[in-house]
Amino acid sequence: MINTNIHQKFENEEGKKLFMNEIDNSLSFISESFYEITKIDDIEAKVTKQKLDQLAAKTLVDFCKINQFFNFNKNSQKELREVYSKSLKKFKSNGITYDIQAVQHNDSVAQWMIKNDLMSELLCFSKNRVIEFVPNSEYSAEIQINILDINIYNLIEPVLDIGCGKQMNLLMYLKEYYIKGFGIDRFAGNSSFCKAVDWLDYDYGFEKWGTVISNMSFTNHFKHQHFKVNSSYQEYARKFLAILDSLKVGGSFHYSPDLPFFEDYLDETKYSITKKEIGVNNYKSVKITKL
Repeated sequence: MINTNIHQKFENEEGKKLFMNEIDNSLSFISESFYEITKIDDIEAKVTKQKLDQLAAKTLVDFCKINQFFNFNKNSQKELREVYSKSLKKFKSNGITYDIQAVQHNDSVAQWMIKNDLMSELLCFSKNRVIEFVPNSEYSAEIQINILDINIYNLIEPVLDIGCGKQMNLLMYLKEYYIKGFGIDRFAGNSSFCKAVDWLDYDYGFEKWGTVISNMSFTNHFKHQHFKVNSSYQEYARKFLAILDSLKVGGSFHYSPDLPFFEDYLDETKYSITKKEIGVNNYKSVKITKL
């Protein structure tokens, strides 16, 4: 299927030019995939919204495997689904070869990236226009607890894990200790204790959480936006304050890395801040307690 081939394209093009003018096998859909598309008799009836969502979602995951700082708002996700919808219709109605149609589709995706200012974020081009990868990984519960200096026996419930990851390692660990926890992650599955949502879109509530945890996720992206031109810095700043508002009195926000450019301006009469060195590059973890 289309999303499978995009996944294959990124895996096969590590270190290569991403979007090329000439037709290249790495940018073409394989015959089997195009054949499956041509089997669709009525695109409007059989390519449902659910299928388009799946196609677009898989592509977003593949992008984020290359660069974790890719940020997709609701509008950009909607536009990507529209790109897929138009591509599928062209595949059915046009009489040109699937190689050419595949290149046209990739051009449409490239234009979508440029329109949403995503090209500069995803691709840090050198003189040779090659991809530089920004890795991402899910940390074990034990590593997160150590980095964030968390004592699970003193945690105030409920616990919110921002950027919990698809594996929900920390939530699963806390569950073993009968600690009530909930997680949010843009690529996690929805369940009774996890919601698939962007942390910028989530409603954190007011004095709702006893503990909020975010290891190398929310504040890592906040820090990235702080040093980026034309960034979402203000949106991250507002959400950070919303997270603090969501804490119960006596509750804490545990996170890494630290944000000295922001933390220094917090009201000392409302919040207590402690930091811990966590290794090289002057990285620190932070605990902010609501007084």
